[in-house]
Amino acid sequence: APPALALLPAAALRRRKSAPDSPAPRPSNVVKVQRLNAPSSEKDIYDGFYNGQPCVVAVAKEGNRSIRREAETLRRLQSCPHINQLIAFEEGNGEQCMILQRVEPLGHDLVEVTLQQQHSGRPMPLGQMRHYLLQLARACEEMRSHGVVHRDLQAANVLIDRDHSVKVIDFGVATVACDSAPDGQVWHAVHVTNEYSAPEVNVTPGSPSIDVWGLGIVLYSLCFAINPCRAQILLSAESPSGVCGRLHDMEGTHPSAAEAIEGLLRERPEDRWGLDDVLRWAAQAEVPASIGGGA
Repeated sequence: APPALALLPAAALRRRKSAPDSPAPRPSNVVKVQRLNAPSSEKDIYDGFYNGQPCVVAVAKEGNRSIRREAETLRRLQSCPHINQLIAFEEGNGEQCMILQRVEPLGHDLVEVTLQQQHSGRPMPLGQMRHYLLQLARACEEMRSHGVVHRDLQAANVLIDRDHSVKVIDFGVATVACDSAPDGQVWHAVHVTNEYSAPEVNVTPGSPSIDVWGLGIVLYSLCFAINPCRAQILLSAESPSGVCGRLHDMEGTHPSAAEAIEGLLRERPEDRWGLDDVLRWAAQAEVPASIGGGA
């Protein structure tokens, strides 16, 4: 079988495709073991192996044209420890897939962590919330330095390993600034319809302020185990009946967490906290005990 196709720049891929004597590579080194996600319109996620090593395999569904762009985006963020790493990009036999880092425990994300905390009957400690936000803010700094905006930061897109280190996943709707795009291309932004997304997500899709809002969504989820609706959030600008207006009255909400959520979920980007504000707020982070007794 031909060798596996590692991720190449777009121009090199076009040259390879145009070579008449070059057969289409087959993802022969990929073994899919067990499906991990519910049916999706974009990609199927599997636990698997690549060249004999454990990995996660993300296979594009028919009609999904964004998986190569997502792989290129991840390739630019290889140096960040808080972003799930791309191992390779494979295509062949009519299939395109990303080979991704396997994070242990498998499938453990911030939603699961928050629900476990909720079932304990106690609110998540403030130091633990700061621990997660500190890492996410650093991931946002790394993305910003490469012109990348995730555009869908939420608890379900943050994996947690045994030592409570975060790994941001799912860059399917991310944008990349013109000067960072391969071959000078401009990647068109996918229209986002999530009710919790920043007000400007489709107006200025390349604005880093979108991910600052996303940090507020994550923090809100850590407090209440649910993503708030944007319409409810924006009510708080005019009325105490809005989500943020009620935070201080909700039992178990730490005043410092409420202050941070209010600072992050402001309608106008210029009124929101910046990443420096998040880093200062999270400076007193406390590392929680390892999941399952450590790696």
